[in-house]
Amino acid sequence: MQAQLTQHSVEEVDEIAIDQLDVIKFMFVSPDRWRLEHLEQQLLQLKICSVTRSGAYNLEVMANGVTKGTALQDIARAYRMTLEDIIAIGDNQNDLPMFEVAGTSIAMGNAEASVKSRATYLTSDHDEDGVAEALNGLERWEQTKEEQHGEHLGYR
Repeated sequence: MQAQLTQHSVEEVDEIAIDQLDVIKFMFVSPDRWRLEHLEQQLLQLKICSVTRSGAYNLEVMANGVTKGTALQDIARAYRMTLEDIIAIGDNQNDLPMFEVAGTSIAMGNAEASVKSRATYLTSDHDEDGVAEALNGLERWEQTKEEQHGEHLGYR
């Protein structure tokens, strides 16, 4: 993990004064899952920011009320689209707010179980062209969802 952090010019930080930051989003990365869970709880108690995870070893922090779901709502409003007509595809906790507002949600095959259980459909892993499979199969899924309850690539 240290090699990945160095490759992307990530700096180690010992202390952050949240009230002095003027940033849109920042991420904590650590091989210590307990430390991240502890930090997540501390940040949530402050009630001044949105906190989510996009992997086991990172924690994402955004402005209060900012999620992928609120962003999707803003985009839909800007383009005068109904949320029912929007498809969200994801694989981790940070994608769940999109799933809550989109008309259709698709979980990648490599998604966490909690994400798969909240999706309308399931597709293959990201490294097996799951997004392409999902988009190509969407019409078929809509036509046959009654027959596919609970099956791979089927309606939940």
